[in-house]
Amino acid sequence: MKKILLLIATVLISGIVSAHENKPDANANNPVVANNYAVSFEKAYGLYPDIPHGLLEGVAFTNSRFHHITHEANEKESCTGIPKAYGVMGLTLDGKNYFTNNLKYVAQLSGYTEQEIISDPEKNILAYAKAFSQLHTAEKSADKVTSAANTVIALSELPHQTIAQNFALNTQLYGVLSFMTDVKNQLIYHFQNPNFNIETYFGENYKILSSHSITMSNTSIKDDKGNTYKTYDPNVVQSPDYGPALWVAACNYSNRNSSISAVTIHDMEGSYAGTINWFANCASGVSAHYCVRSSDGQITQMVYESDKAWHVGNDNSYTIGIEHEGYYNQTGWYTTNMYTESAKLVCAICNYYGIPKTSCWNVQGCSGSSSNCGISSAYQIKGHQNFYNQSHIDPGPNWDWPQYYNLVNSCGTSSGTGSQPVSTLDVSDCNSLEGWAYDADVPNNMIDIHIYVDGNYYTMMQTTNYRPDVNSAFGISGNHGFIWTVPNALKNGQVHTIDIYAINDNGPNPLVSSTQIGACFVSPGTLTVVQSTCPNIGVTLNWQNTGPNNFWLDIGTDPNFGVNNFYNQNVSNLTSVVCPGNFCLYDGTGICNNNYLQFQPNTLYYWRIWNGNIVTAGSSFTTPSCIYVDNANCTGVLDDSGGQPNAYSSNEDYVVTLSPPGATNVTLNFTSFDLEDQFDFMYIYDGNSTTAPLIGTYTGLVSPGTVTSTGGSISVRFSSDPLVNNAGWTATWNCTASSTGVDQIKNADLVIFPNPSADVFVLSSVAPTLAEVLVYDMLGNEVLRNEKSLFIKKTLDLSANATGIYFVKVKGENFLQTYKVIKQ
Repeated sequence: MKKILLLIATVLISGIVSAHENKPDANANNPVVANNYAVSFEKAYGLYPDIPHGLLEGVAFTNSRFHHITHEANEKESCTGIPKAYGVMGLTLDGKNYFTNNLKYVAQLSGYTEQEIISDPEKNILAYAKAFSQLHTAEKSADKVTSAANTVIALSELPHQTIAQNFALNTQLYGVLSFMTDVKNQLIYHFQNPNFNIETYFGENYKILSSHSITMSNTSIKDDKGNTYKTYDPNVVQSPDYGPALWVAACNYSNRNSSISAVTIHDMEGSYAGTINWFANCASGVSAHYCVRSSDGQITQMVYESDKAWHVGNDNSYTIGIEHEGYYNQTGWYTTNMYTESAKLVCAICNYYGIPKTSCWNVQGCSGSSSNCGISSAYQIKGHQNFYNQSHIDPGPNWDWPQYYNLVNSCGTSSGTGSQPVSTLDVSDCNSLEGWAYDADVPNNMIDIHIYVDGNYYTMMQTTNYRPDVNSAFGISGNHGFIWTVPNALKNGQVHTIDIYAINDNGPNPLVSSTQIGACFVSPGTLTVVQSTCPNIGVTLNWQNTGPNNFWLDIGTDPNFGVNNFYNQNVSNLTSVVCPGNFCLYDGTGICNNNYLQFQPNTLYYWRIWNGNIVTAGSSFTTPSCIYVDNANCTGVLDDSGGQPNAYSSNEDYVVTLSPPGATNVTLNFTSFDLEDQFDFMYIYDGNSTTAPLIGTYTGLVSPGTVTSTGGSISVRFSSDPLVNNAGWTATWNCTASSTGVDQIKNADLVIFPNPSADVFVLSSVAPTLAEVLVYDMLGNEVLRNEKSLFIKKTLDLSANATGIYFVKVKGENFLQTYKVIKQ
């Protein structure tokens, strides 16, 4: 658009050009991203206590938004061609000779295989944690922020030799450290404040990395609070075409040969920092004009609008390309801040080049390419997937085109400031309505929530809880949070929407300055329990109709759910959860410590779903007692539930008792043994139950070897946690049997039935019998042999033999009995 000429002219006239005002809070109106791997993170902190709490979550949030990133074998490369990331921690396997192959590096440091890191979410986290711990221990910096930052940099996939690369790397690092120091993140994701002073660490560059808007004059560049800041290079900061954007030059572009008449919306299939770095790579062969950050909508320009960026194939010549941080098939990336700032940019482009704002695509996002997502030349602002002859599928089904259309056509202006309502919500299907008032300016806790319903004004009762376990948490740094609900009594068949305002205790003016959040909730219903089958003692809990924010599931043995007597996890947007995975002990602090839910057998559990106001209890359930007894055989094989070579499963807790008749002792000989160290356990008891003397407890790779009981029974208990499952074990067993009474065996003591039989005969003894059993046909040919063993019942399978008469010989130490059987 080359608005730089217009900007310079405006500066000369007015002395200052303001990018925009009243920028929303960086996290306001952005959805809470569920962390489904909280237990795995806590396990990592338990194993590697030197890692600052919140750092692993910061890396995961910045790189994957807590998604375990996987790629299909035939998956088409993203339109940016950026190297693929894997797993919760977003590690790169093939950096295309530009990014560091940090997945390989993490594998080398941690001892986990590359395939384990790619395929298993927990091992992905634990591998990064172990690698981080090794480097962090060797890091000599006295400052804890610098020490942590240097280790994150060492494990990053991003190069940082040039100015552009260095800026991108620091953008990634800023994402991690700012996540850790954000009070709301500490509350939502249950980690302690690391007390990092990241402003001191980044110095003057903090203002660039955290800026949401800038103001330019002919003498200085300032942020929206009037602070003057420095950069690596003054020429790196100022966007030549769009005032609020930063500027980092891309390597790949060419001259335009046609006028600008369209805008292409992309997603990066990667991170903001990674894409900026990738576009600075001359070998990448791709670029876009602008990149937009998810968390706060920060924009970096990389190609002049007058030049042709390489982003949409044959349509590059007349389009401007805008890349948005995130992945097309994941939620949590497309935030209100991103939509708002991107729409302001598009609005400015439309105003300059005369592109109709109403030509913005306004159909809800879809999966696929132009062949099934629709294309039309009437739409001049549309996704990569909506251009002709395109196989790419971004920005995908999660991009909210109707919202984006409205923002573009209102030039990105959103409610929440001035005298506008902070929210207008559809309440036609709500059972309750909940909101979060977040205010940094009012010095006390006196904030009321006001609403208008059908023109009538209501003041809602305030509470000072975001969730009852964090009553005082919002006093931190002058920020205050409040839960409010709209009672059902305000609703009737004629009410479908309400306008919500927030004011402080000084009256209706001024309005609370921060953006507010409101959400509609439908009470959970149809709560059911699906019990797993032995040896797994877990359950699946199902329900309907939970809201999008702050719903929790509590579970424990205490029907009153007292402190330290139950476990919980956030289940917002979920309707099912597998137990006992991803639950943390509720201890009243809101922080998930190294305690997680693991069911005990034959135990009564209670559960409920609630959001601080709505409480719905599910039916209690009792976990099974899984006990297996073999009291008929003197030899056998004992294997884990997965069998060879497969792993055992999660949430197992069962007992196997070997108690052969007439045995004087039982010996177990383990030929393989591999359990998750310190999380999955085997217990061996010298007797026929778990109340017998304990022979030993085993975990990891330390095999029991050969174990012999002192009596005629031995019991093995195995317990696995909800997460990582290793290869398990294989053992053979045999017994030493007493021959007392064997010489007294008579014909009447042994019975064969049924006789005649079409296939299977059963040899039964009234007492334990130590004998060899052989079967012969009429010609004296041996057709079946059972080696000597102690038995009470033994099966003889002749289903594969011809019909006729057969002779069964039972040969003991001091006796021989022969029986005639008829196979029909």
